[in-house]
Amino acid sequence: MVQLDTEGFVSRNLIVHMPAGAVADDLRDPAIWRLVQGNRMHALRKLDHLLIFGADESWFATAIVSVAKADSAKLVITKVASFASASEGLFNDGTYKVVFEGIGYTIERVNDGAKMGHAHSSEALAVDAIRRLHPQRVS
Repeated sequence: MVQLDTEGFVSRNLIVHMPAGAVADDLRDPAIWRLVQGNRMHALRKLDHLLIFGADESWFATAIVSVAKADSAKLVITKVASFASASEGLFNDGTYKVVFEGIGYTIERVNDGAKMGHAHSSEALAVDAIRRLHPQRVS
């Protein structure tokens, strides 16, 4: 997920959320940007500044695009650091848990990791959705 933060005369600042499972070392492979470069609106340009987050925001990197082609982009990585995971301390009732995934808060079944429904904008909305997943007593 690539979002424009600011656009200047020469370069732009972009925020990037990497897909689940991606690690900072993946940024060294120019081919990972193939889909981004295929999208005219979000394609990286030379000198763009990137703030890149892992899917769970447990790490971030800053980088500058040094080469931008139609199917790839090379980055100069200026910093890589870790955050406390945004999923730490979120609601978990033993059956379902709330997980942060960059685009919002999703619900996973604990026993098999299956995603339940769509992303929610806050942890509270995801917790409400979990409550609706449990059977209700009808009187």
